[in-house]
Amino acid sequence: MALHWKLVIDCRDPHALADFWAAALEYTVEDPGMLVEQLLAAGQLPEALTLEHGGTRRFRGLAAIRHPDDAYDEVSGTGQGGGSSSRRCRSRRA
Repeated sequence: MALHWKLVIDCRDPHALADFWAAALEYTVEDPGMLVEQLLAAGQLPEALTLEHGGTRRFRGLAAIRHPDDAYDEVSGTGQGGGSSSRRCRSRRA
């Protein structure tokens, strides 16, 4: 039986923590840039809740990593699971 799980970590800098764990585990940092840009353009996300990281706009208080072989949604960048697990990091300031 497969075991699927997620680990959520509350931290001050979720993007730095996601970068660290992605490098340590040889995972991929999820890139929600396309979704963030769509939400900004539609007026559904305030600019103050975003930041520039890794060359794209990201949610200020949320970062996540996924196994590089896992399927993911191309618009949101969110991993869809598979044989591996996802790990999410949330900011205390969100």
